[in-house]
Amino acid sequence: EEDLLALGNYRTIIKLAIRPKRAFASPAKPSVKDPVDVNAPFFITAIVTHKVLIIGSGPAGLTAAIYAARANLSPLVIEGTPSSTSDQPGGQLMLTTEVENFPGFPEGIMGPELMSRCRDQAVKFGAMFITDKVTKVDFSQRPFRVWVRGTQYTADSIIVSTGAQSLMLGLQEETQLIG
Repeated sequence: EEDLLALGNYRTIIKLAIRPKRAFASPAKPSVKDPVDVNAPFFITAIVTHKVLIIGSGPAGLTAAIYAARANLSPLVIEGTPSSTSDQPGGQLMLTTEVENFPGFPEGIMGPELMSRCRDQAVKFGAMFITDKVTKVDFSQRPFRVWVRGTQYTADSIIVSTGAQSLMLGLQEETQLIG
């Protein structure tokens, strides 16, 4: 009933259940236990388990993505959603002006440019990105499970690199002086 297939760098489990139409009690009412299309002669469920899933896309998350991608692990990075705080793709460096202490840039580099270049490098080596926030995790069993809204992702390894978040004082001048 289960076949293991190698598909690129993923381990994919495909369950194929073939049922005749008459096996369903009522074509108009699929049960909660059996939420398949009752008019279809068969249904397919595919569960893709990623080797590496990375939560967060600041410097640590993107560095992990680069190394995992270079090791042909095809990491999936859930990078967050754009916002005006440090809780966004690229992390706190997206709010930073000149970064003068990053190796390889003796003249300095702007924070957003550095994060863009790191993301481009991860993509070049095979990392995939989802621009959304993780809404739920389950690390109690393997493969580990992560949800983004209603979609579930599974992985053999998960790197949590959610970083830090700046604590704001709530002053009117704060938004003008960020960066």
